[in-house]
Amino acid sequence: MWQNLYAGESISQVIPTEPGTSYSICFYYAQQPFSQDSKDYTGAFSVRVYADGELYHTSAITTNAYAWQYECSILMVTSTSCTLTFEGMGTGWTYGAIDGLCMQVDHTSGAQEALRDAALFAPNPAVDHVQVLDTRAVARATLTNAAGQSMPAELNGNRISLSGVEPGIYTVQCWFAYGGAPHTQRVVVVREQ
Repeated sequence: MWQNLYAGESISQVIPTEPGTSYSICFYYAQQPFSQDSKDYTGAFSVRVYADGELYHTSAITTNAYAWQYECSILMVTSTSCTLTFEGMGTGWTYGAIDGLCMQVDHTSGAQEALRDAALFAPNPAVDHVQVLDTRAVARATLTNAAGQSMPAELNGNRISLSGVEPGIYTVQCWFAYGGAPHTQRVVVVREQ
């Protein structure tokens, strides 16, 4: 059974987790426009996902009425529990629904999987920086290591500095100056021999 949400409404649940583990969080969502009391709830709809109060994922915006969209993201946790919050958002008066919420251990944390979707950042593996392959200006970025520890990334335009970053697999997430969903991808950091 799905849960309807106006923009700004949310649902939350505390979930037991294993520190240092990556989880995939997946759900379906749909815009469900209607009119009531001289108000048209027909604005675009999307979902923000918060982990322990911190925004970590925003779904794509949909205006395709009643058509379920599928969204998945990866979350690395550092504690024995995590509070997940799903918040409806959109433009103007908006109304939508979410369904099929699922959280499971992500088993794709190896280096080969990290390299599989190398379209957002280059080079990958990276030595001293990664370039964000997008024409929009990057506003901020974070690096999260395999233990789930996040740190702000140093930016130079659309280049993310990796100086001082230990070798390993990181989840890189960057937000753009004019909003929209952040880019998220794993990047392998290596050091030249």
